[in-house]
Amino acid sequence: MVAQDRMREYLRDLDMVIMIGTLLHSVAVGNCLPSYVKTICVDINPASVTKLMDRGTMQAIGVVSDAGTFLPMLAKYLQK
Repeated sequence: MVAQDRMREYLRDLDMVIMIGTLLHSVAVGNCLPSYVKTICVDINPASVTKLMDRGTMQAIGVVSDAGTFLPMLAKYLQK
C-alpha cells in the first residue's frame, strides 16, 4: 500500500504514459493511473499489449514492437 501511494504521487499530474519494458512494471503503473491518462503500450508480445490495454479505458493505444525498434523511431519523430 505504501508503494502504491508513493507511485501515485509521481503519477499524479501525467497526461500520457508510454509503457515499455516489463509487463509486470507496466501493469503496476497502469493500475495506479486514473482512467483519463492516455497510455501507449509497447511490447513484442501481442498478449502483453492486450493485457496492458485492457484497463477499462478507451485512452490506450497498443503497439506490438520490439523496444529496440520502437525507441529509435520515436526519437527520430520527436526531433522533427
